[in-house]
Amino acid sequence: VIINVIPNITGHTSTGPTTCLGTDGTITLTGLTPGLTYFVTYLFNSTPESVTLVADGNGHLVITGLASGTYSDISVSSFTCVSNAIGPITLSDPAPPPVPMLGSNSPLCAGDTLFLTAADPITTLTYSWTGPNGFTSDEKDPFIPNVPLADSGLYSLTITYRNCNSSASEFVHIYPPVVLTDVSLDQEMPYGGYVQLYASGALYYVWSPSNGTLSDYNIYNPIASPEDSTTYSVIGMNEWGCRDTAYVTITIDYNVNTTVPSAFTPNGDGRNDIFRLVYPKFIKMLDFSIFDRWGKLVYHNTTDITQGWDGRYNGVDQDMGVYFYSIIVATPDGKMRTLKGDVTLLR
Repeated sequence: VIINVIPNITGHTSTGPTTCLGTDGTITLTGLTPGLTYFVTYLFNSTPESVTLVADGNGHLVITGLASGTYSDISVSSFTCVSNAIGPITLSDPAPPPVPMLGSNSPLCAGDTLFLTAADPITTLTYSWTGPNGFTSDEKDPFIPNVPLADSGLYSLTITYRNCNSSASEFVHIYPPVVLTDVSLDQEMPYGGYVQLYASGALYYVWSPSNGTLSDYNIYNPIASPEDSTTYSVIGMNEWGCRDTAYVTITIDYNVNTTVPSAFTPNGDGRNDIFRLVYPKFIKMLDFSIFDRWGKLVYHNTTDITQGWDGRYNGVDQDMGVYFYSIIVATPDGKMRTLKGDVTLLR
């Protein structure tokens, strides 16, 4: 007669899977007979499972290849003798990585570059971004150049560590762009004049440089009166701060329209009594000399651009005839201009 000992499981230990959805978890049963073969049965999430194992030299049975879940009614048998049952024992997957902290440079305007960022304390991660307009990326910090309005929306990132996932989302606002239209063309303007600048296509306008040559720096159509050639820039913005910039150059023509009469009549009637420059605005007198036919200087002026010759020399009326003049003036750009010719004195 052979009487077999009823197996008795005196204790157990367990290890969970090292990766999510992994199958390398274990349950170790203790207190069994070393070297004896056992038939092990258990329920895995209420589903019956079984395996045949041999106890090691310490009387331990190690059940391997286990996934996360609940293991219950674990028992062993040998020679039809069935042990006590233990359980439930729960095996868990590793903890998922911390939820990533997402960031972006939103809000931004169509045509800008969108930058997405992720912050996390783990370095050995894999990344999977998804977003509007079919966007996908496996970069940690991806960017999208020249974004259209269709790229506005929710961007989601799933990070994976040891096959475990965590996810987060970031909403990106993309606003319509500004396109300046009907901007003033480059043009030339006479010194001392003015020109009206204009632009359209925006809600707000800012003109520069702010040098006092514009009537208003925050309207779409300021009047410009520069004294030097100037390139103006205009920034147009909408209600979301989207902007566009345009430029217009005003070139100054310093050739002041100054003329010299060909004759004058110093007879005291109040008309054409003085020989002088016509339209002397914006220029400076440097030298104004008049000579008779023999080369004698009969008039000289170096200061007053509005003054001229009244037909007398040392208070004496001069004879009718042709006289010769030499006029040197300075134009607004600092250059000298010389006018030479003859004038006829009539009485």
